Amino acid sequence: MSNTAQVIVEDTGVVGYVHYEGHTIYERVAEGLHRAAETATTCRLDDPSYLTRIVLDAANPCPGATRGFGVCAEPFDRVYRTVVVNGDNRTVTIETIYEDDDNEGVYGVEEFIEEYAPEDVETER
Repeated sequence: MSNTAQVIVEDTGVVGYVHYEGHTIYERVAEGLHRAAETATTCRLDDPSYLTRIVLDAANPCPGATRGFGVCAEPFDRVYRTVVVNGDNRTVTIETIYEDDDNEGVYGVEEFIEEYAPEDVETER
């Protein structure tokens, strides 16, 4: 059964689509944002291309696989969870189809990382 999610990087309009493991999208995006914000030389949240690449890399639950993750230019309208990243405004918005999901809302990037990043998140891979 599918467990869909998507991450939209508003700065570039690029969408990453996860067909399975969508329930882990918040943690995966938080990990990517943590890495983008904490790179060794500079914060890369202001670099739309880098931000997009690192967030989509982190969002992919199956690196190297030929199924389960895709990149597209238009958001899907029927997914369980959507995470919208805006590096310019430094916000993350969570949207979900679940009425009882208390995670929905707008977060600051730092707040989102604090709330969702795994404790053992690595800054660089």
